[in-house]
Amino acid sequence: MPLFDGLTPAQMARLAPLFKRVRFAAGHAIFEQGDRAETVFVLEDGHVEIRFRPDDGDWLPIATARPGGVVGWSAALARPRYTSSAVCVTPVRAVAIRGDEFR
Repeated sequence: MPLFDGLTPAQMARLAPLFKRVRFAAGHAIFEQGDRAETVFVLEDGHVEIRFRPDDGDWLPIATARPGGVVGWSAALARPRYTSSAVCVTPVRAVAIRGDEFR
């Protein structure tokens, strides 16, 4: 995973117990805008669309995360809520890391 490329094998070994492998079906919302921000996800396979809904409008596609990409930065930044939604465009495999452990 590119996010961890600079780490030594010993550092990765210390982090490994914090990682949880997860899978999601196409169409599944990994998290919704406004949900409590608790987990960061690093994509291993699949595509996830990041969507934002302004108070006065429809959903807007913001970005598409691909393998190696990260979604759920709100949790990593200690924000109380996710500021966007993450919806699987394809089946997704990812590594989930609790935001407090990520920090």
